[in-house]
Formats: sequence, structure tokens, C-alpha cells
Amino acid sequence: TFTFESPVFLDDGVEYCFVVYTNSSDYECFVSRMGEKDLATGQTIAEQPYAGSLFKSQNNSTWTAEQTDDLKFHLKRCSFDTTKIPLVSFDNAALPAQTLQENPIQTFSGQDYVKVYSYTHGMYHLQSNTTIAGVTGDSTGSVLTIGAPSVSGTPSNGAYTGIATTGGTGTGCTVDITVTGGSVSSCTISAVGSGYLATDTLSVTNFDGGTADATIAVDTIGDTLGGIPVEAINATFTSIKNIGIDTFCITPSLSAYDLKSGYKADKSTVGGGKVATATRDYYFDTLHTMIPNVSSQGTKISATVNTTPMYSPEGSISGTVYQKSVSSSAITLNDNSWLSSPSVVASPINETNEMSGGKSFNVGLQLYSNNPNISPVIDVASIGCLGIANRINNINSSSDVPTGTTYIDSTQPDGDSNVMVYCTRKVSLKTPAQGLRVTADFFRPPTTDLKVLYKVLTNDEETPFDDLGWKYFNTTGAPDTTTEADARNFKEYEFTADDLNEFSAFAIKIVGQGTNTCVVPMVSALRCIAIA
Repeated sequence: TFTFESPVFLDDGVEYCFVVYTNSSDYECFVSRMGEKDLATGQTIAEQPYAGSLFKSQNNSTWTAEQTDDLKFHLKRCSFDTTKIPLVSFDNAALPAQTLQENPIQTFSGQDYVKVYSYTHGMYHLQSNTTIAGVTGDSTGSVLTIGAPSVSGTPSNGAYTGIATTGGTGTGCTVDITVTGGSVSSCTISAVGSGYLATDTLSVTNFDGGTADATIAVDTIGDTLGGIPVEAINATFTSIKNIGIDTFCITPSLSAYDLKSGYKADKSTVGGGKVATATRDYYFDTLHTMIPNVSSQGTKISATVNTTPMYSPEGSISGTVYQKSVSSSAITLNDNSWLSSPSVVASPINETNEMSGGKSFNVGLQLYSNNPNISPVIDVASIGCLGIANRINNINSSSDVPTGTTYIDSTQPDGDSNVMVYCTRKVSLKTPAQGLRVTADFFRPPTTDLKVLYKVLTNDEETPFDDLGWKYFNTTGAPDTTTEADARNFKEYEFTADDLNEFSAFAIKIVGQGTNTCVVPMVSALRCIAIA
């Protein structure tokens, strides 16, 4: 008996064969031969049981037809129950941690939080969780914990801060000492320094302004970034803040160290190395399944999806964050399916902490057949999905960007806080011009906008073209004639800038804005004319 790993589909009207071969003489095949007797019944074989043909070979290469022989075999076929509609359900696999860009961590002098750069991280809600690993520091041998100070003399009561230490192999470590009742009641680190060894002893002289001296043993040292212990950054965080489309901030816990109360970073820096990772959610607005399948005539596969809602970077959501939809939505199998609101495949830590360990994404396939001989087939060995995220936000002023993020106005020569930006190349003119006319077809559904800017290189301009700032058409980037946007079709708009100083080059910039990444503006048929 030969059993296949899965049923083999046989097309109607196509000839098939099977081949039996072996390198052993221990096996026999039974045939029926015209004119001879049946071994089981003794009856003479007067006709062949079916219309197949038997071929024999001595070398498995050259085959000879036997017109009077047929091979004995039993062929079993599937009989599918067409009264049932099975549902095959697929959940998401655990998302791996994402390798971050080089030097993805930023510290800020006087702040207790650090900023993490993670491209389209998908965690646009404060209750999101993340695990960071692999961050390296900019200082080694920083003092993180110390022993109780040994004091000589009788110190005066008071709080003494920022006391410089001497001794040891490093530099820069300072301590805060509080004296109560003539003895030291508290000694904490106010600056961690660098270059120390765990065997070092620190000394302070006349720390109370009198005759009291102290020696302090270094207990543990470690790497720091901007004065923040790296091992406190390489940790799991159950909340984030100051969330941007590509950034978020976390507050490292410093309770395990002998740092002063309210300790904060001692300098602003960007670092972290090349191998830092962070868990993230997979954010998407459009879904494209990749599920190899065969649907023969008379069969059908229908697909549905259950997704987990997430806020857009601008706060738009449909549903409850980290609560997978109970009702399923129909999608087109192996084609783009556009969603009405953003969703995520959550990271394992977010599925554990926010979804009680449940999976955040599910695809269901229902199989139909009206013929018991055939069934649709799914190849589960190579299934997958593509999640496509649109990058759009709505930044108009410094108040629209998260804390710790620098606002870049659209008129600046380089950069833009809006992420949907298109700039033409520099267009050089043979003949100087004094006006610009831009015509384009815009699709602007509700909650979206498109603004158009320009810059020109005048004949007396000394600033390099790339360093020139942009200017809005009609002061706001709006078209010459404001008409109501059509939510279903493209509409032509015109932008004009007249009576400009003579210029010999120009460029055009288009900025898209929106609050829901599933609803985005589009531009088509862009035409730019320089007017003499």
C-alpha cells in the first residue's frame, strides 16, 4: 500500500499513470492475461477489466507495451462530505523583536526618560508594553552602587550635595551625603562618572565644611548612556509615553541602584550601538494574504479576518485598543483588502499583558464543494500575510509633536514633521521666468488634506538652492479656487504664484496630512509650468 501525504487532484480528461519499480527480487506484481485462468476463481480471462495499458521495462528507461496484460491494483479515492462547510483557522505567529537603527536611544540632560527610535513601531497607545535589549553605553565603569561610608570625625548635620570624590581608577563620580544627629544617615550617587573598578575606594575630604572625612567602597559598576545605566534601559517596560510615528519614550527604573532621589540623565546624547532590539506591534491598514490554494470548478474558498484595533499616530481608532474583534470581516483571498481603521498584530508581550495571552490576528478559511469527488486545497507549508501601513500624520505646529521631538515646519529647507511629503527635483530653466503654475489631480477624502509649496532660485540669489526655504502657494498651500473635495473621485486643482522676481530654477513640494492612516489623499497627473 502506497499512501500519499495529501490527496492528489486528478483533472478530468487527462491520462495518468503510476510506476512500480524495485531493486529487489523479493516482490511480485499480479497481472491478468487474456486467455489464462484467474488464480483466485479458476475462470478463463476473456476480457480486460479496464482500458488502461501495461508497460514493462528491464531498466526503468525503455518500456514495452503488453496488449494482453493488465496490472492488478486497488485505487482508493476521497469522498468528501458536501453537507459540511469546514472552517480552517490560522492565528499569527509570535512576532520577533525588531533590530533598531544604529544608535536608536536618545537621552536628555535633566530628564529621567529616554527616547527610542523604532520605525513605524505600531504602539500608538500609552498602555503598550515593550522589551528593549542589546543597547550599549557611551561610558564604562560608571559607579552604580556603593557601600556605607566610613566617616572620621564628627560631621555637622545637613545635606551636602554634589561632593566630588577622589581615589579609585575613574573620574567624575560625586555623592550626596546627609548627616543627622552627627552621623551619616544617607549617602547616594549624584554623578556616576566613568572608568572605575568594582574594587575601588572613593574618598571625600571635609565634606561638611569642617573636619569630617569619609571613605566609600564601590560595590558595582556598569555601562551608562548619558548617565543612565544601560541595564536599566535593556529591560521590559509596561508603559510608554511621548509617542510619535517612529519614536516613543520609556522611563528606566533606577530603584536597584544607589542613585540620588530624582536622579536624571547628566547629558543629552544619542547612542545605543548597532545591535539594539525592541519588541513592536505590526501596524497595518491594508492586508494581503499569501495562501497557496487550488479551487477547482465546483469548489470555493472564502476568507475572513479578525483583527486587533490600534490608534493611528493621530489618535483615530475604531473599536477598543488591544481587544480583538469578535465579529469577522470578509476579505479577498490573496489580494489587497483595504481596512476602514488601522489594526496591529501585537507583540508577544502585548498579547500576554494586554490580551490575556490570546492571539491578536486570525484568518479563517471556509471550504465549499458541491461534488463529493473534489475539494479545494490549501498549502499550509508556505502560508503568510503582508500587512501594509500607510505613513501619514497631521502636524501643523510645535504643539502637535510629542515632548522631546523637534518640530520642523514644512517651509524649512530640509526635513518636515509631516511624513507624507513629495518633492520634485530641481527644474532649471533656459529662459528666466516670473511665475509658476501647478496643476494636479487630487483625491482628498474627509479628514485629509494636501498642501502645495514651491521655492525658486532668483537671479540675484546667493544662497545655494538646497538651502532655500519653501513657500506656500496662496499663503496656506491651498489651491487658487477652493472647491469641496470629492470623497469618491480625483478632481483637478490649480496653484499659481505670479509676479515673482526673475528665477532660473524651481522645485515643488506636496505635503499630505490625515488623521486616519486607512484614509489617505492621493495625487495624480502633476504638471508644473514656469511662466515668463
